[in-house]
Amino acid sequence: MLQLICAALLLLTGQAWALSNATAELSDKLDSVVAIRHYAPDHTGEDAPAFCVGTLISRNILVTAAHCLKDLYFHSNMNLQIDIGNYRYVTRPSGERVRVGYATSASHQRLVTIKFLPELMRKLASQGKKAKIGPNEDVAVAYLRQELPLPENFIFTQPLIGSALTNFLKSPVASSPKVTTINFIEESSTDFKRSAILNDAKISAQHIISKSTARVAPGDSGSPVTVLVQGQPRLVAVVKGNAKTVFSNWDVYSLVHKLVCTEERIAGCQ
Repeated sequence: MLQLICAALLLLTGQAWALSNATAELSDKLDSVVAIRHYAPDHTGEDAPAFCVGTLISRNILVTAAHCLKDLYFHSNMNLQIDIGNYRYVTRPSGERVRVGYATSASHQRLVTIKFLPELMRKLASQGKKAKIGPNEDVAVAYLRQELPLPENFIFTQPLIGSALTNFLKSPVASSPKVTTINFIEESSTDFKRSAILNDAKISAQHIISKSTARVAPGDSGSPVTVLVQGQPRLVAVVKGNAKTVFSNWDVYSLVHKLVCTEERIAGCQ
């Protein structure tokens, strides 16, 4: 019984709306947050859709949660679908401009090369699809084999690095971290792209534990956590999911810098 009580089981909550206490994310500075999906065989052998969120850091590099791409990793001949969208408005006869909801404006199918942390790669090599992905390793970089045709002024979200990252790791809440999601599955309104501030979060190893008023739901996996640096959002973590014990539950976000810095060799990364 004691083991049951003490064991934290990482799983997605079955009964919840999408990201709670969130508001519509209207800023073009976060156009890099995109909906992603792919189809891969499930436990029955039938192709099943997987819906997640990713963040573009360039025209051909996307960061998301590892568990979002685990099946695709084993089926590298299958495409990742990337849906880029925006909020739409209409002007009423009175002249009033009204937001009517979020919609996909461009959808792209791309073959990808997926990179995980070395420890997860070893686990997948030995255990296959049955391997459990822990909170310290639930981050993935997907290299699109063909660049996306995006506007010249498209704003990509760069990773948080250097002293800003050091300060964040010391005191996450002081940086006002914001999680942004696109959830077509659980969101009950037409404001599918939403953001919320994490007001109760702490660092544990290579992940964030959050008991903030903002909570995640199925479909939010892979969504980015960003902080502002000189007015620009910087990527620091991605949604892992919800964890719980008999007595408590909390949200988990996997830090991205360990993988992204290694893969991209960004100056100032640590």
